[in-house]
Amino acid sequence: MRVLPEQDTATHVVVRCTITDTGIGIARVDYARVFERFVQIDSSSSRQYSGTGLGLALVKEFVELHGGRIWLESRPQEGTTFYFTLPAAGAPAVHTQ
Repeated sequence: MRVLPEQDTATHVVVRCTITDTGIGIARVDYARVFERFVQIDSSSSRQYSGTGLGLALVKEFVELHGGRIWLESRPQEGTTFYFTLPAAGAPAVHTQ
């Protein structure tokens, strides 16, 4: 996981978090669906990976409730990178040169 400042002003800080895996990847047509509740992209009875399909839906709700956004980039058979931003309310701005 990487955490970097995305926006840094005298009064407002937004951080961007990046999480990358080298898994099976996600087809572009399925990007929005992975954030829906109880959705498994591979819903076949012989699927290799388990889960309830709640994790990313809950993360999306949490991020949006805190004023952030979430998205992904992926390539089938190569992996996926998830990004999300969150405002760092009350955090002092950090200025680097």
